[in-house]
Amino acid sequence: MACRSRRSAAKSTSAASRFSPSCRPTCQALGCRLRIAIELAIHAALHRRDEALATRWLAKARGGIVDTSRRHFAEAALAALRGDDAAALVLLQQARKGLKQSMDPGFAHLSRDQIDELHHRLTV
Repeated sequence: MACRSRRSAAKSTSAASRFSPSCRPTCQALGCRLRIAIELAIHAALHRRDEALATRWLAKARGGIVDTSRRHFAEAALAALRGDDAAALVLLQQARKGLKQSMDPGFAHLSRDQIDELHHRLTV
């Protein structure tokens, strides 16, 4: 099971690096460019721990209509990666407040779990 998880993580990392910020036409064709960019910023910050990549993805996610909780969570993940725990905790609080206005109740559950996990890592 552990080997399979490592292989899956390697594939995920490889796929995220191939899906670069210059791949906008594909995202626009899907009609979800901003949401994908935010999720890739979160992935780059939390799992790849690549500040430059997370920053580029977050810049691609500016504007538009996206759940504010996801945007604040992405910003919190990036702040935590930079070592600014105080800012990350403030952003996590804003992300938690934004869950009430989430467009997708199921996705709000995922967001709540991720917010709780990052909050725990920052406060332990």
